[in-house]
Parts: sequence; structure tokens; C-alpha cells
Amino acid sequence: MDLKKTYGFLRVDKFSSSRLKVQPRESIVERIRIKGSALGHLFLPEEPVVFHITVDAKKALPVGDERLTFSILDYLGVVQLPSSERSITKKGSKYTAEIALPTAVSGDREVLRDPC
Repeated sequence: MDLKKTYGFLRVDKFSSSRLKVQPRESIVERIRIKGSALGHLFLPEEPVVFHITVDAKKALPVGDERLTFSILDYLGVVQLPSSERSITKKGSKYTAEIALPTAVSGDREVLRDPC
């Protein structure tokens, strides 16, 4: 093989290549379920806003990865709770967490009215 460059040259003898044997990435988390305290996640201004998170895992999560990072936005995309972290607790092969909007946020939400 000859490689012609703008300056100098390179010669390689007995060049060979082989396919890398890359192990597929093992998926530990099977499913993440989010359940709101209100049916359809339609919260009235006076209702508390609570989400119950369940993580179904195929095997135990590595130490230090038992955390959930999240942010909550309303249907217009306005941030109601900025990026936060919460630890999740193990119950069998599942991990659970509960996320509640602070009452200052959930109680003082602006009520949007239909303009029609």
C-alpha cells in the first residue's frame, strides 16, 4: 500500500484488518412507568401535583445509579419544576420514587382559560 501525501510518503507492508468483536450494551432498565395523582394527568389548580415513578429493572442497578433526574413542564412547555434529582428506593426488582410539586408551585399555578 502506498499513501501519497503532499510531503513525504508512507509505505506499509503486510497490512491486515479484522472485525472488532464488540459486546452489545446490556440493558438493565426494562421499563419506566409514570403515574399521576389525577386521572389523565389533568390537575386542577387546587389539587396537589404528585407523580409516582416505578422503574422495572432486569437486575439491580449499580451503586450510585439509584437516582432519578427529571424536570416537569406543563402542556405549554413552561418549566414547573427545573431539573432535579431524587433517589429511588428498591422494592424487589422494582425501584420507586414519588415526585410532588411544591405547594408554592402547584397552588399558585396560573389557570389558563379558553379564549373562545
